[in-house]
Amino acid sequence: MERGAAVGTENRAEPPGRSPAAVHDPARLDAVRATGLLDALDVGSLDHLTDLAATLLGAPLAFLTVVDDERSYWASCAGVTDGTRQNTVEESFCQYVIADSAPFVVADASTHPRTRDNPSVRSMGVRAWAGYPVMSADGHALGSFCVVDTVPREWEQAQLDTLRVLAEAASAHVTVMTHTLAAEREQTRRDVVAAAEHGLARMAGVALLLGSVDSAGALARIVLHQGLPALGASGGLMLVRADTDGQVRVVDETGTVVGTGSLSDEDRLPGLHTARTGEAVLLSRGQAHDAFAPAMAELYRRTGEGAWAFTPMRVGQRVVGAVGAAVTGVDHFPASGLTVLDGFSALCAQTLDRLQRQEEQRSTNRALAHMSETLQRSLLTQPADPPGLTIAVRYEPASHAAQVGGDWYDAFVTADGRTTLAIGDISGHDSMAAAAMGQVRSLVRGLSFSTDHGPARLLTSLDVTLRALALDTLATAALAHVEAGPGGRRLRWSSAGHLPPLLREADGTVRVLDGTADLMLGVDPATDRRDLTVDLPTGSTLLLYTDGLVESRGVSLQVGIDRLRDQLADVGGQHPEQVCDALLGEQRPDGRRDDTALLVVRFD
Repeated sequence: MERGAAVGTENRAEPPGRSPAAVHDPARLDAVRATGLLDALDVGSLDHLTDLAATLLGAPLAFLTVVDDERSYWASCAGVTDGTRQNTVEESFCQYVIADSAPFVVADASTHPRTRDNPSVRSMGVRAWAGYPVMSADGHALGSFCVVDTVPREWEQAQLDTLRVLAEAASAHVTVMTHTLAAEREQTRRDVVAAAEHGLARMAGVALLLGSVDSAGALARIVLHQGLPALGASGGLMLVRADTDGQVRVVDETGTVVGTGSLSDEDRLPGLHTARTGEAVLLSRGQAHDAFAPAMAELYRRTGEGAWAFTPMRVGQRVVGAVGAAVTGVDHFPASGLTVLDGFSALCAQTLDRLQRQEEQRSTNRALAHMSETLQRSLLTQPADPPGLTIAVRYEPASHAAQVGGDWYDAFVTADGRTTLAIGDISGHDSMAAAAMGQVRSLVRGLSFSTDHGPARLLTSLDVTLRALALDTLATAALAHVEAGPGGRRLRWSSAGHLPPLLREADGTVRVLDGTADLMLGVDPATDRRDLTVDLPTGSTLLLYTDGLVESRGVSLQVGIDRLRDQLADVGGQHPEQVCDALLGEQRPDGRRDDTALLVVRFD
């Protein structure tokens, strides 16, 4: 991130002396007042979050603010020693978060066009600032959860990820407090806050865990084994609504679906009813169970549970599921517990919505990757079958992501009988890279059939043609000709920044043909390129490959090439098809592999 750059917003300055219109939105101001945090002097359940933010991000100041139409009130702060608890909206940086309803990050506020005239740059010495919105359950930006430094600094992505998780936890805290105030207005404020903070103290760790959940099973484990017990519940369940197929699924802690119901079904099972309608259901001990769901009455009696509560998981107006909790030894579900359960369900809904959106994106990526992979495989034809040569080829997409790259191979015989071998890697991992691969591969064939140039001159012609056709791409490639040599065959090749070929002789000795590679394609068509030659003894095997076969996270490229050399020594005496399978079957140390092309030739 460049010094002074911001994320989540345009580089625009607010009109001098005026706060953004979003700050004055009546619905947002109602949501702010409903939190009860304006002028709150001691919210201990929030202070641990701001202290944690300051510590983890190494910032001298951290705040959780709520913003009305006049001021930014610091409901919790770390590092403030003079007793100040607020500043005006125009002095705050929270106004930018509220204006965008999105994170705002700046490395040097004194130079950024949106912040350089903000009075706090001078009065508070603000330089670096990073904040995420504190959101209400119905989607209003109440204020911000932010860290401040008095010297310019570039915020690292890992620090921003930590700040995001803490902001989500802060939003959950505020949501629970808001529900508490709305549900128990007959009690005094002191009693309500005390009850809410008792639940919040037990839920703080659970809320932080939800920020890192990566599957429905992980969410169910936290809900059933940590969230509900922290609420004092003796049991419960989680239901997930799937509008795509009209089903509601009961999910256990392993992520397994242990029951289903239909969104169109009018049965009165309480969890299904809540997931279908968004209506909360409270069941007291005994007769209420029988009246609401006669089919479940015997189960309730057999399990010995007392009162039940089912609350919807809701994102805005959309219901994504429900959480059910049971409490033994009571006739009615406690009102304070219901308040915290409402807030917990809202946080679970946000987590489930995030997971569902991520899965939708993964599904889209998989579809695009399949389309790109199909395109790529359609362009990579079977190799030629010249006399005395046995050729095998492979292309494998990346093993760790829904991506396809620009790796390619080719083996063909020109009109004058010359066998040409080629391998290459187009920069990028998308359908554009696959399309560029097809163009480059076709140009190699066209140039090879139209001239009798050696590999170096062919690569130069290819580079010139790419520039002339305005094909803005970077690529590595190795091009080789199999030709007659003294007493046998000879390989003439040239490398445009590509990995060195490997040659295994009949006795198992493997040579790395590591003559210095020339400049990659797409940089300077005028660069000098050289041909290199090597004799090809009968029974030898040549391997051309792309970096997916040798690159591993945390391992140098040379170590990867050395490992491949040893593997080829072991398996290179087999048929080329078996050699391909064996090399691709080797497990990478990190379990990951980029997309890979390889070409194996045995010289009989």
